[in-house]
Amino acid sequence: MKATAIAPANIAFIKYWGRSNHEKFLPLSTTNSMNLASCTAKTTVEFATNYEHDEIVIIAPNTKGEILQPQDGDKSAELFKTLERLRQLAGVEYKARVRSELNFPFKAGIASSAAGMAAFATAVLTALDKRELVADLKELSRQVRLVGSVSAARSVADGFTEAILTADQTDCYVEQIAGPDHWDLVDVVAVVGEQQKKTSTSQGHLLAETSPFLPARIEYLQAETIKLASDRLVNRAEAVKQSILNKDFDMLASLSETDALNMHSVMITSTPPVFYLSPGSVKLIELVWNLRQQGLPVFFTFDAGPNAHLITLKKHAAELEKILQATEFVQYTISNEAGVGVRLVSEHLF
Repeated sequence: MKATAIAPANIAFIKYWGRSNHEKFLPLSTTNSMNLASCTAKTTVEFATNYEHDEIVIIAPNTKGEILQPQDGDKSAELFKTLERLRQLAGVEYKARVRSELNFPFKAGIASSAAGMAAFATAVLTALDKRELVADLKELSRQVRLVGSVSAARSVADGFTEAILTADQTDCYVEQIAGPDHWDLVDVVAVVGEQQKKTSTSQGHLLAETSPFLPARIEYLQAETIKLASDRLVNRAEAVKQSILNKDFDMLASLSETDALNMHSVMITSTPPVFYLSPGSVKLIELVWNLRQQGLPVFFTFDAGPNAHLITLKKHAAELEKILQATEFVQYTISNEAGVGVRLVSEHLF
């Protein structure tokens, strides 16, 4: 009873912050993203009679290897709860050994948990012989979400994806917007710090409810105020979807930058405040604005961390990387084209 899965991190263009249901991890709004080909988690799960307890180990470039415990935090607890929930679903009692290896920093705002949770859920379900849940990508996205993250659910399908919140807010699942070869966007992650963030994303979602700006953000996301070329008025998530389908870089840039700043305004005005950006993050925002004035097509976005995701077209990626690598507050860069979603592999980690 052993399986291994690889899943990508992703970068959201329209983000979610705060939940309508914390137990089911339902977001307050629809969200969409691009999967990242070069930032991945590989996870092996084995259930066996000789294991006396569940063991979960995570290895990443900024860790020496973390042996997780249920009391370590919200996300650690959800991993152990998921093992128990899916064991009951499969009707087995065997304990599990889990090893996950990331090729990019852990808990530094580059969606390491999204990649890890997607690979984890897929490997657990496969090891428990619940392959019908893995084969149905919509259902798999639900199972990944229930590990604790809508962001992780977006890592299920290939390329550009959308996590759709149903109108009655009782379900959220992922569908593909377009495949990875649809558009030659490149996300150059500018790493300004590898330190693990003080406030977890899970804690941040809870604190979002204390911000007076959260209701305004939800209204801003839901309002049909963006006019498409067809003169149809749509909300921001739909506008981003159309900008991806139409390869409209300028529209995607405008919507994404505004949304990132809007989300971080909710974070900053929570009680207590959550400030994920660093001085280097702010300098990168100014750099991007200057580069765009000089004619380089690029825009920024940030998840819950200081490291910037700078989106450009493939033909400009090398130029952008060269500029960033010569910038004193950027430690290094990771270049990502659009990538495939979660997938099973035969090479195990143990």
